[in-house]
Amino acid sequence: MVSTEDITGRRQLGRNVLSSWLSYLAFVVFGFIMPRAIDGAVGQAALGVWDLSWTFVSYLSLAMIGIGSSVNRYVARYRASGDALALCRVTSSVIAIQILIAGGVLLLTVAIAIVVPRLFGQQLGEEAVTAGWVVLLLGCALSVQMAFDAYRGILTGCHRWGIYNALNAGSYSIAASGMLIVLASRGGLEDIAAVHLVVTVITELVRVRLAKHVCPEINFKWRYINRTDIRKVVKFGVHSILLGLSRIITIQTVNIIVVAQLGPGALAILARPLALVAHISTLVSKFSGVLTPTVSSLQGGGQKDELKTFAIKTMRAGWIIAVLPLTFLMVLGDRVIDLWMGPGYVNWEITVILAAGSLLPVSQSALIRILVGLNEHGRVAKIGVGLAAVTLVAGSALATISGWDLVIAAFVVVIPLNVGTGLVALVLGCRQLDISFSSYLSTVLKDPFVLFVSSLGVLLAVRVLGPENLVFSLCAGLLAQMLFAGLLLRRDVIQVAGLLVRNQNA
Repeated sequence: MVSTEDITGRRQLGRNVLSSWLSYLAFVVFGFIMPRAIDGAVGQAALGVWDLSWTFVSYLSLAMIGIGSSVNRYVARYRASGDALALCRVTSSVIAIQILIAGGVLLLTVAIAIVVPRLFGQQLGEEAVTAGWVVLLLGCALSVQMAFDAYRGILTGCHRWGIYNALNAGSYSIAASGMLIVLASRGGLEDIAAVHLVVTVITELVRVRLAKHVCPEINFKWRYINRTDIRKVVKFGVHSILLGLSRIITIQTVNIIVVAQLGPGALAILARPLALVAHISTLVSKFSGVLTPTVSSLQGGGQKDELKTFAIKTMRAGWIIAVLPLTFLMVLGDRVIDLWMGPGYVNWEITVILAAGSLLPVSQSALIRILVGLNEHGRVAKIGVGLAAVTLVAGSALATISGWDLVIAAFVVVIPLNVGTGLVALVLGCRQLDISFSSYLSTVLKDPFVLFVSSLGVLLAVRVLGPENLVFSLCAGLLAQMLFAGLLLRRDVIQVAGLLVRNQNA
């Protein structure tokens, strides 16, 4: 009997994207609830400590070097070619590496937890010891995730995004609910960090069982571990982590400087529009993330013409998905924050800067994930990180001379991201895909640009002429933007929806 399984994932592309978006609703909902709950329970300064603790954990996450996530490419490719032995060899090698990395991160976590109260004792005051404990607990949770990270790639490499997303959303919902109960019971930051750790351990054990069920041909054995695959996945992983390194280093470095210069309360203010931009970036990445194994499968099957057509359509869709929410945030983001956190967190200038400055980097997500699927992302990653680092150092030096404030901090965040993630990915990515600049403008960028200009005009009109009430103004802005965009680019919207449906039924 001939197998009917779609090993390229194109039939499931639409379902995978929709499941990613739907599951992410849990992260969005609780992402809005948790900061407000922490602020109400333990105060703005404590919320800044929570943000600072996650900053250190984000630095520790770099130790993953993208190895675990690289599994989805090789799982997809080797399953497409029917090479079960190569599949077992590469996954066994990755699992072994991840266990070693997790042990190293655990040791680093302990060291940072000891150092943080001493380095930031003056700025954090009574919260300094709390920060050490929170870093320790969150870092331990990260170590557990690292040890089992390969199983994430196994699920997505098999195109089982529904299972992957349901597990992530479900575990996060349980963890967040537990945290809210702890806060309502007058617990502190250490207590909610402990809840996060416990749920993480349980989640990763469940993930292992699901991955083995979905991909039974995976068989971890010590004799499968080999230097060739280790070198291959490390090289691929380093290039992958470099793609996101600009964002991580830029934002987290600025966060630490803000705490050192302006205090944890200022970081709590900066972190709110950063969180909104991060939600939008994740929304786009949920679409683009499913492209990597599909592109790898098309490459493994030698379908070059289909691959280029697929790339152009998905890059165009990525722009469309990014433009609408970021434009809304540019114009009405301060009102979103006012409704969410209260007037003490509102700063319209930094919201505009962060939203406008994120448009180019966020919109390149689809292009970047296509390059990852082709294993052609190394040059983009290296050059992008180098330019972003130079820009970050120069910007930080100028900010130190002129004096740090939140507006300057916002500029220091977005400029390196536009240079590193944005321009470099666009120029080198199109060159790698053999897409000329004129072709990119006509086939990918033209209609999204019209959408941006039109949405900006409509939302500014709502801001100036619309209702002053927060809820009514936000609803009016959203409705006006959707109606005008749908009328102006109805064919484009239909093509985006049709792309998902056609690939699901292909």
